[in-house]
Amino acid sequence: MLDLVPNADGLVLTFIETGARAERQHSRTLATAQARLAAVVNAVADVVIRERRLTLYARTFSYTHEEYRNIAGAIALFQHPDIRLMMKETPHDFFLTHPNDEFTGTIARPTIVEFDTGAEFNGQGLIANTWPEHILTRARDLLRRPHVRGYVARTDRYGDTRIIGRPSEINLLALDRFTQDPQVTAETIYDDFITARYGCAALPEVKAAFKNAFDIVTSALYTLGTNTADHSSLNYDPYGSSYARHVSGKWLDPPIVFVHHDVNREFHYWKDVIDHLAPAWAKTARGAQLDEVPWVTKEGWLRPGEQMTLAFVEDVRREKQYGVRLAEASVKAIERAKPSLDPRAYEDLHHYFTRTWLTARLHAAVATAYFGFRLYARGEAFRTPASTQAVRDALADIPEIARLIKTYPVKPAAGQWNWVEDADAALKYHGQITQTGWPAVTRGVPNPHAGKTFPMISR
Repeated sequence: MLDLVPNADGLVLTFIETGARAERQHSRTLATAQARLAAVVNAVADVVIRERRLTLYARTFSYTHEEYRNIAGAIALFQHPDIRLMMKETPHDFFLTHPNDEFTGTIARPTIVEFDTGAEFNGQGLIANTWPEHILTRARDLLRRPHVRGYVARTDRYGDTRIIGRPSEINLLALDRFTQDPQVTAETIYDDFITARYGCAALPEVKAAFKNAFDIVTSALYTLGTNTADHSSLNYDPYGSSYARHVSGKWLDPPIVFVHHDVNREFHYWKDVIDHLAPAWAKTARGAQLDEVPWVTKEGWLRPGEQMTLAFVEDVRREKQYGVRLAEASVKAIERAKPSLDPRAYEDLHHYFTRTWLTARLHAAVATAYFGFRLYARGEAFRTPASTQAVRDALADIPEIARLIKTYPVKPAAGQWNWVEDADAALKYHGQITQTGWPAVTRGVPNPHAGKTFPMISR
């Protein structure tokens, strides 16, 4: 393969999360998982470093604390002193609510930090992903750590997606400027990027729109402090990773989060957020990856069965509506900036933030309907006229928002996340709640709400 790319000066090897997990293979001579992982990297290094005299980065991340121990042990067995490391900004995957990765920069090998400016779980550049404050906060910690020599940044997520030439390129500028001046501020990044691209006169309104992005995404694609979007797509159920593998509380001790977004409450990630948000099937070993968080099961933090309550439905609804209001405010800010913008720049920004607004509206409607229906399905004792009407209103909104998305005149680039397909997903929820009923079994687990539907009455 290296012969096919003679101008390449190095190779990045992801040596975990592969189709055939080397650490799980049988070996009579390599007795530990660490030894088996190291054997793979050492074999590749023999070619890349010794034969070809190229650079090799061993790229790593982990699903669990145990895997981190395996990886650290494997790195200690690397035979080539010139093997370098690439480690993510966060443990496991790129979630805005995850802490900084604690291992990055702690191992005595030259390390580069992998940032996800392509926003894999956060909109993939198709909706508002403009948050230099967040980028700088991570950079000020990670890029100052021992053994860290620089960074690498994702700039797309498959297909035709990209952030180069798009508003979210501002996050790349933040990384670049930080390496030049560690004291640079987010305000300077906003001002320089927007002025250079859109002009000084447009700065106040475009800046206001950009600044809303982080809170829009963390209240639309996240719910009460943890990600509930399947690689940016709308999928509350049956996507199990949102309720185990991807929970930010997995990496926090204590697993506590304070949620703003008009909720203004502190939550325990497991006893509060996941115990209530997770459908019954996702709190079983077959339903989600609970083997990755054994202490959660040991502590009894997740109760079996449906635990949705009126208070949690209301918190979800408030948070989602907060995101809708911010997204609408961003659209209006761009409209106010129209006289100061080049027509093509205005159209691009207006579509960018309108897609963001429609996304926030769709999540608000589907989340209210889905979580509210689960409360309704628990029986009369859990229903109030207001909560029932909120579900009814959300269900009435879903078809119209879905229509606006499906008929939107300018479709965004398609990659891993196809924005338009979220409309179909929303309509599927609508049909299950109002017509067909929820499946009898999900991931091999009986559904307590199977066959139940919500009675629709026209408004």
